[in-house]
Amino acid sequence: MDLIKDLWRGDVPLVKTYWLFGVAVGILFNVAFIYIEYQPAAFASAFGQVFVLGLAVFVFVYSAFICVAIWRSANKYQGLQRYTVLAKISVIFGVMGIIKTLLEIFGSTPPT
Repeated sequence: MDLIKDLWRGDVPLVKTYWLFGVAVGILFNVAFIYIEYQPAAFASAFGQVFVLGLAVFVFVYSAFICVAIWRSANKYQGLQRYTVLAKISVIFGVMGIIKTLLEIFGSTPPT
């Protein structure tokens, strides 16, 4: 639980927050969704569909959380300023990706 609090506050070093919790975990999520995409029969049951939906919701929540964690960690970073800027640019692209995915799922226009 302390790790979650430390991440949220930006108290975990930027290199660890970005590369371990951002990039490496993101790769694991992508591998999971690629597996799901290529093994649709394994997730065709009601349980499988609920699992995939639950995983998708978890990934969205985790992605938003880690974007905040990276941003805050970058604010506290004491090294080269360019790494702070690059981390924040990657967060902006990450948020844009989340918004794009949500628009694809729920439609880009509000219901009338």
